[in-house]
Amino acid sequence: MSIDIASKIDHTLLRIGVDLNQLNKFIEEGVKYNVRALVVSPTNVNYLKEYLEKFNADIRVVSVVAFPYGETFTRVKTSEIDHLYDIGVDEVDIVLNTSLLVQGYIDDFRAELKTLNDYIRGNYPNLIAKYIVEIPLLNKPLIVKAIEIFNEVMPEYLKTSTGYGPRGTTVDDVKFIRKILNPKIKIKAAGGIRSYQQAIELIAAGADIIGSSSGIKIIKEAVGDG
Repeated sequence: MSIDIASKIDHTLLRIGVDLNQLNKFIEEGVKYNVRALVVSPTNVNYLKEYLEKFNADIRVVSVVAFPYGETFTRVKTSEIDHLYDIGVDEVDIVLNTSLLVQGYIDDFRAELKTLNDYIRGNYPNLIAKYIVEIPLLNKPLIVKAIEIFNEVMPEYLKTSTGYGPRGTTVDDVKFIRKILNPKIKIKAAGGIRSYQQAIELIAAGADIIGSSSGIKIIKEAVGDG
C-alpha cells in the first residue's frame, strides 16, 4: 500500500507534566517529518503556534475539548471551543460523553452531538471538528447506535478513542464503523497505535487520519529512518 503516511498523522502530545524540552522536540520532529497536524493541550497552543512560526511550517494546530473523559456540560464544551478558536487552532478534537450511551441516555448523547455540531457550523464554519466516541467502551449494539446518531447529525469526523479507554482501536473496530458510517463522514483512528503496520492496516480498513503519540516512530518505520 503506497501512501504518504506523514500526511495522515496527527502527532499528539497530551500527557501530563510535559516540559519545554519535550515540547520543543515534539514540534521540531513534527516539522522535520511534515506531519499532518500537531495535537496539544489547550494551554500549550500558544507556545506551539509561536514555535511553528519560526519554521514557517504548514502544519495544522489541533487541541482538545473536555479531554479525556468528556463528562462535563455541553455549555462548558462550547466555552472551550470559543477559547480555542480565539487563540487560533485549526481543528478541535471534542470528547463526547460516551457514558451517556453506556447509561442508556441515547437521546442526551444525540442532543450533545447535535448541539456541538450546530454550534460550530453556525459560529465557526471553517473550524474542523472531530467528535470522539470511546469505541473500546461500547458493545456492538451501542456502537451501532452511536453511528446511527452520527449518520443523523452528519459531523465531518468520528474519532474512535482518546487513548484513555480500556484498550486501543483495532482494525476490526474501524472496519465495523466504516461499514455502517455514512461515507461522507471521515474516521480518525486513535488509541494504542504505535507502529507503521498498525497505521497502514487501519487506513486500509477505512481510517482517514491516524492519531498517535508515536507518530514520528510510525513515519520513521515507513521511511526506514533509524
